[in-house]
Amino acid sequence: MLVHLDASVLATKQAIDAITDDGAALANCSNTLSYWLQNRFMVTEDDAGREKAIQLSQKAIELTSACNARYLSNLAASLKIRFSVTGELKNLEDGIVLAKQAVSVTESDDPELPKCLNNLGNHLSNKHLVTGSLEDLE
Repeated sequence: MLVHLDASVLATKQAIDAITDDGAALANCSNTLSYWLQNRFMVTEDDAGREKAIQLSQKAIELTSACNARYLSNLAASLKIRFSVTGELKNLEDGIVLAKQAVSVTESDDPELPKCLNNLGNHLSNKHLVTGSLEDLE
């Protein structure tokens, strides 16, 4: 599996290197590379890769004016992974803000809305498990 992840990372890096402007293609490839690095981290526990995934997700959002639910959700997921490693609640809280933002920018008839809502629910549930606060479940 790692060989396939490494190949995915390499191919996506090559795609990024071939992009000549800071538009939608760069945002999409940055988000994709972030996703592959997250998955790679789950296998290797490479902290540098995890942090690079967060940076790439942030870059994708910056390039698209924070209106892409997929990019917002991906960054939220990266922060949840960081929280699981560091235990720093701020990462989980920031992930919740991003997950809420992903829901808010998604149209009610968008087929991606259930994914965004599920992602938000997972973040809130994780926070409840840590804090014991019922507010996170309401």
